Amino acid sequence: MVRVEIENVDNAKAMELGLKEVSGILLASVFKNGGADEAGLKTNDVILSVNNVKTSTTAEFMEQLAKFRPGDLLDIIFIRGQKVMASKATLRNQLNSTDLIASGEHEIFKKLGLELRNPDQYEKAMMASQGVMVVSIKNGSIIANTKMEPGYIITRINNKEVTSVSVLLRQLESLKGKTIILEGFYPKVKGEFPYTFEMPN
Repeated sequence: MVRVEIENVDNAKAMELGLKEVSGILLASVFKNGGADEAGLKTNDVILSVNNVKTSTTAEFMEQLAKFRPGDLLDIIFIRGQKVMASKATLRNQLNSTDLIASGEHEIFKKLGLELRNPDQYEKAMMASQGVMVVSIKNGSIIANTKMEPGYIITRINNKEVTSVSVLLRQLESLKGKTIILEGFYPKVKGEFPYTFEMPN
């Protein structure tokens, strides 16, 4: 984590910021003492790439961050005003430290192609509900075939509340060979989004 709130750049925001194209990740909020703040990034900066990989959407940005671990140094290219700038940010975990925290890297999650983590205290307050956050999804995996995207918040599994990664893991272990319905939402999109798949044995 780099302690920011992010949004896709739409036409209105591109015009407001004077951008030449509708692309990049808008930093809607940058939180004090987080990795982004320490890297000198500010609210309304627009990130163009992470470690030389173009990030045109929030999904691409989250997928790129998921390739790294707390403590890794990231090269960030961004726009501030009309100027293209560069910075280096140290990736942090949900506790805002560089210690590695397990993010659901269990065999079951790997089989599904899913990486998860529990939200931090700030995120829990903003979500106003329980749930776990989808950090990354492996291309071609069971979860990828549902069309779920990184950034999704899982709140229920087969009508049972999901309060942590460990709770979700226990539910998945008890439902091998059965149909799974995950319910949840995307923080910046209205409505709930259910995803269905068959749990392998």
